[in-house]
Amino acid sequence: MEKSKKINLINVVLFLLACILLWVRSTNSPLLRAILQEDGPFENIQAVLYFLSGLGFVLVYIKNSKNWWYLALSLLLFWLAGEEISWGQRIFAIVSPAWETKNNVQGEMNLHNINGIHQHIRLAGVLFCIFYFVVIPFLREYFVKVRGFIAKLRLPVYPIWGEIAMIIGISVMVYDRGVLHRTDTQMTEIAETFISIGMYFFFLSEYWLTSNGKGKKLGAYINIFSPICILLGIFFGLLHTAWPS
Repeated sequence: MEKSKKINLINVVLFLLACILLWVRSTNSPLLRAILQEDGPFENIQAVLYFLSGLGFVLVYIKNSKNWWYLALSLLLFWLAGEEISWGQRIFAIVSPAWETKNNVQGEMNLHNINGIHQHIRLAGVLFCIFYFVVIPFLREYFVKVRGFIAKLRLPVYPIWGEIAMIIGISVMVYDRGVLHRTDTQMTEIAETFISIGMYFFFLSEYWLTSNGKGKKLGAYINIFSPICILLGIFFGLLHTAWPS
């Protein structure tokens, strides 16, 4: 199958998946509530995709003449992966320190739920995603001067072909919190899942752009290894759903 056809098929599947999830969410399905809970399949998928993407950007950093943007992206993604699972707190049954219990709105070992940060970090994250993953790619695509400036900075730019994942994730988050003025944790998990898929697309795009013959062979292993990791995330999430602690 041609590359463009594969990309179109992926985007159609993602769009249909978003429609199905949002429709099921509107029915208030107990099953969806279960898989979108803390440490459920969707949250595990997000952590796995962030971790794989962070590891992937380290490889791209090594391959691409030490472009520091890739290292910065990998550090951001490792941090996101750790935050999603509260740095393994529930996995290893670590008790939150007293300060964290008092100041974290969920009593967890993470930064994004600390009182004072929790209320603003999602807005900052959405604005960053809109600018970096939507505005910049389209500016580079259609404005020559912007393209030249970005090339001088050696700034990695999100691929146009992967925009549907990011746009779905951002739109769900904005609609739920900005339009409906609510905090629906299930809608948030749906949005964050699509954003994590988008980040994985970003890594794949940059990886293939910098690949040589050996890199493409390693890329084949990545394509085999990644679904296995995602399935493991779903499996452990389902275990937690079936036998909550």
